[in-house]
Amino acid sequence: MNVLIVDDKPENLYLLRALLTGNGFAVTCAGEGEEALRSARSSRPDLIVSDILMPGMDGFALCREWKKDPDLRTIPFVFYTATYTDPRDEKLALDMGADRFLIKPTEPDVFMEQIRSLLAEYEAAEKVQVRQIQEPEETVMREYNQVLVRKLEEKVAQLEDTVKRLDASEQELERANRILRTIFDSARDGILLADAVSRRFRDANAAMCGMLGYSLEELRERTVEDIHPPEELPSILQSFDRLVRRELFLAEDIPVRRRDGGVFFADVHASVVDLEGQTCLMGIFHDITARKRAEERICDLLREKETLLREVHHRIKNNMSSITGLLRLQAQAEPDSAAARALEEAADRVRSMVVLYDKLYRSESIRDISLKEYLLALIGDMSPGFPGRTDVTVETAVEDVVLEANLVFPLGILVTELITNAVKYAFPGRDRGTVRISAGLEGKNIVLVCEDDGVGLPEGVTLDNSPGFGFHLVRMLVRQMRGTILVERNPGTRFRIEFAIRRETQ
Repeated sequence: MNVLIVDDKPENLYLLRALLTGNGFAVTCAGEGEEALRSARSSRPDLIVSDILMPGMDGFALCREWKKDPDLRTIPFVFYTATYTDPRDEKLALDMGADRFLIKPTEPDVFMEQIRSLLAEYEAAEKVQVRQIQEPEETVMREYNQVLVRKLEEKVAQLEDTVKRLDASEQELERANRILRTIFDSARDGILLADAVSRRFRDANAAMCGMLGYSLEELRERTVEDIHPPEELPSILQSFDRLVRRELFLAEDIPVRRRDGGVFFADVHASVVDLEGQTCLMGIFHDITARKRAEERICDLLREKETLLREVHHRIKNNMSSITGLLRLQAQAEPDSAAARALEEAADRVRSMVVLYDKLYRSESIRDISLKEYLLALIGDMSPGFPGRTDVTVETAVEDVVLEANLVFPLGILVTELITNAVKYAFPGRDRGTVRISAGLEGKNIVLVCEDDGVGLPEGVTLDNSPGFGFHLVRMLVRQMRGTILVERNPGTRFRIEFAIRRETQ
């Protein structure tokens, strides 16, 4: 069984062909009426299935010619249409002699049932009269013209409605474009779009034009190479290519050249976009020139501040050295031994501050100082000055912890007092003795330990009831640092001081 199918849409031909061949039929295809007639007259089909609305000869005209042809009029004719669905269209089709009038889409099973039923009727053609034109020619043509006019009017109405919708869509599109352009041009940062291949600029917002000093038309005649200093181009173009490859990174401190030759610096956030089928790179330029100038000014001020503070530290150190010298001279001239010892102790306390300011003066930081460097220098400076006790050894185990100067200052006085007290009172009647100083971090606290192998504190003497000024000063400094102090006896004496590290707010 060979079926001729007629439709101007390839997708419809494909679906019908697949359905029919899948059910055992051979299929021939035609795109409009005249082609179908030529095919049928060349190779007579057993059935024709035709659309109605087609260019050239439509389905109604094809059916009319089909039923006039003596060789074709006995072949079953089926209309399969999605456009002509009015009952009057079906009446005209049947009046022209069509055997079936099916409306797209019809379920495959229903469609094949109609086809098989029709072929069965034609196989009994000796008993069943084959359908021919049912009405006079004039009546059929009048109905045909009426259908065409009605369909034309429907198409005109549809076209007018489509035009109205298109006009409304164009107006909405223009409105949306105006809004987007307004937003685009209202951005304070510069926005620039460049073709990914040619690097020629395609668009820019008002801020970008203002930054560069070009009009939009002038920018569209320029490329990436035109807005950067020549010496920076290799790295700029390398960054451009990386961004085109969709590598994500922030291009910082990018030098950008204005039309007048001046240069400003920008952070550039870039992304790849597709515009009208072309790959482009969109860059958002944030001018950081003012920020860079402010940062440079701040750096200059900080350098000036550091220089000034170093000079202050140096002068304080010199003044304290002078005070230390005066105290020692006065002690040497003092006939009262008790007064002389008090002056010497005062000189030792001042000396701890001299060492601190000397370290701050020489340090890279004017605010922080290495605890290890400071304590070793302080203890080394004290050792030659132990009155009559060159046989006392001071051992140290100090971690390299960086602390603020405001914490190191009282710590230095504490060490001075504890070592001085041990040297004076811990080794009576002995040729030699050892004092051990250790300091380091335990968790978030600093722990300082000063211990000796001397005779130990006398029973009944504590920090609270000691008659000397030294222990009173130690207790006061520990309280000032919000720390704790633990005293252990036998053998010797062991002081354990612990306090938290707290940084001053700026």
